[in-house]
Amino acid sequence: MLTGTTSLTASMADDSLRDCVYAIAVHGGARSRDSCSNHGRKRALMKSAQLGADSLLANVTAEVAAVAALRVLEDHPIINAGRGSALTWDGNVECDASIMCGVDGAFGGVTATQSERYPVLRAYQILQDVRQAQRNQCGPLRPPLVQSGSRTDGVDDAQRWLKTPQTVERHRKYRQALTTEGFWPEAGTGDTAGVICVDRWRNIAVASSTGGPWLRPPGRVGPVAIPGGALFANRTVGVVCSGDGEQILLSSLASEIARGPQGDTPLDHAQHQLNTLRGQNCCGLNVLGASVTCVLSDDQDGLFLSWAQTSEAFMLAFTSSSRYPHISVANNVGVNSKGGTFLPWTKQQADR
Repeated sequence: MLTGTTSLTASMADDSLRDCVYAIAVHGGARSRDSCSNHGRKRALMKSAQLGADSLLANVTAEVAAVAALRVLEDHPIINAGRGSALTWDGNVECDASIMCGVDGAFGGVTATQSERYPVLRAYQILQDVRQAQRNQCGPLRPPLVQSGSRTDGVDDAQRWLKTPQTVERHRKYRQALTTEGFWPEAGTGDTAGVICVDRWRNIAVASSTGGPWLRPPGRVGPVAIPGGALFANRTVGVVCSGDGEQILLSSLASEIARGPQGDTPLDHAQHQLNTLRGQNCCGLNVLGASVTCVLSDDQDGLFLSWAQTSEAFMLAFTSSSRYPHISVANNVGVNSKGGTFLPWTKQQADR
């Protein structure tokens, strides 16, 4: 269980709002329309959002709450993150996870790890190590990204936990089909879990975790492990993405959305970026139906939560200080869909 807080606070936070401001949004990745796991996915997302909100109510920072919420999704085999993740060609689970804090730009990530039950915990440890090294300004280098694929300690125990009978059987079928028939099952591409949190100091933190696509080569580095790829945060905007990892990485999708032109809302810029990607091809594979994004931006009187997609289905859960304990779920179906909602800081503002 995560406890404690960090010393980070946002100087722009209004003291009168510190006792009431928080928000969280979580998603479980891009899905196909015929996904049969919507009910279980909804329960997992609601549980994640509730734990994150409870953590924020307990006065932890956004980054601590984001890690706590993402651990719930890593623990749920229906989500392609942590337990139940897609398997590599060799039949192992290799996870990517990362976390980024908007107030100071701190980032920690892990890629191709086989030995972590909860990859996001390792990513958060790396973020804290980087911060400590920066404060000390001396000592050994603490890189913000660590590849753990070569670690052997704890691998066997972790793999027994991360694999499930269902994923082992899917791996056997997918590999046999690809080897004998040259057939690549579209439903086996994998997806990504993401969390955005805003705490009472208006700090924004984002975190993401994934098992990557099915049958990928061992050691693959995906966009979750790269700041600005599948996630990005600054003092006013947090972005998490899911979908075609290579296209997300090559386009720096999350940072491009967060740093959109002045005058554009995050929703407008997200939709523009996704429409651009739809028209691009990579090795004959169209990006249509791949990239989705979920954006939470700071506003003077509240938060604007928006989402855009080119996938067939995208589910997210969210709540805030003006809504809790109610958890809202948006199950968006339809290619090129988009939506958004305004989350006021307080219940009094919501009743105006």
